[in-house]
Amino acid sequence: MDMQKFETTLAVGETVAVEFKRCGGKIETDTYETVCSFLNRFGGDIYLGVNDNGAVIGIPEKAASDLIKNFISVVSNPNTFAPTVYLAPEILDYKGKKIIHIHVPPSSEVHTFKKVIYDRVKRYTLMSGMSICALTSYPVSVGLLRTDTPITPGKS
Repeated sequence: MDMQKFETTLAVGETVAVEFKRCGGKIETDTYETVCSFLNRFGGDIYLGVNDNGAVIGIPEKAASDLIKNFISVVSNPNTFAPTVYLAPEILDYKGKKIIHIHVPPSSEVHTFKKVIYDRVKRYTLMSGMSICALTSYPVSVGLLRTDTPITPGKS
């Protein structure tokens, strides 16, 4: 990845197609939910080792390859992702700190993570408790909203 493009991404911040994840010693469940939501919407890019505000904190260098191996095993496991997906995370070196970049292309199929459908709305990941059949009959806005930003009814 071009470092100038990465710096622009940091400056713009999280969007409908960009998600920053702190990522300590392991990849958290919400990262896989984001992967699923990107697959089900327009695709996007996930950066592990970056705070929500765009501050690069990095990930432990020795842990990077194991994190990638674990990530690939989760997204290629039909018991966790259905249908499975092939993604190729890359390790970036940014000002002496290691970051993992995961590009997620949009998919023509509906994907689930642990049998739950996730969708991306604005910069939020939407969790739908509906089955795939029911999803075709209802708007995606029906469901639970997971976000780190407080939501006030009636305001956007």
